[in-house]
Amino acid sequence: MNTDYLIVEAFLLITFIVGVRAGRGIKDIREYATGSKTYGTGALVLTYLATVIGGGSMFGDTKEVFNNGVIMTAALSGLSLSYLLRVFLVSPGVKRFRECFTMGDVMEQLYGPTSKIITGFLGVLCTTIRTGIQIVALGKICGLMRVDPLWGIVLGGAALTIYSAIGGIKAVTATDILQFIVLIEVIPVATTLLVEQAGGIVTILSQVPADMFDIFAHKN
Repeated sequence: MNTDYLIVEAFLLITFIVGVRAGRGIKDIREYATGSKTYGTGALVLTYLATVIGGGSMFGDTKEVFNNGVIMTAALSGLSLSYLLRVFLVSPGVKRFRECFTMGDVMEQLYGPTSKIITGFLGVLCTTIRTGIQIVALGKICGLMRVDPLWGIVLGGAALTIYSAIGGIKAVTATDILQFIVLIEVIPVATTLLVEQAGGIVTILSQVPADMFDIFAHKN
């Protein structure tokens, strides 16, 4: 069997095992939703970064830079400013909702019980769609590897459903931390190998059209 297939399959299996083991012993819905607040700031930061640094960042943003030039890099750097604004303007206000453990609870506290029901419905709808998109993407990746996409959808969806249903936020956080560790190791290594195969960074930059470096003079 191809080594690439084995690597992907091993990663999926390890993710599943980590998720199931991390989520053992859940006793009630509050522990399922909050993990008894056992994770510290470091774990929460890693799980957030694993969510943010996904396929959209690695492929979607890269494609935009390739198509439009470094002006997209300048535009995307605005995300850093938005994170700082959240830290200093939004986060302090979250303390008043310390006893809430879902967004529905927050909305109920602010706007009443009807808003909790609406928030819950929209939350289920949003997460169902986003999860479906991710699982279909996994199937397409399997197709690129000459594996029946249906197997990727069924097995990937089953693994995600099982460890999430068993372990709740504890399982999801543990698997996110694992994914972040893999991402932070794989992306630099893959980038280095690709640059070397292309002849080095100087060779790459020498072949980029001059207008791709425009920012203030860019047509957009």
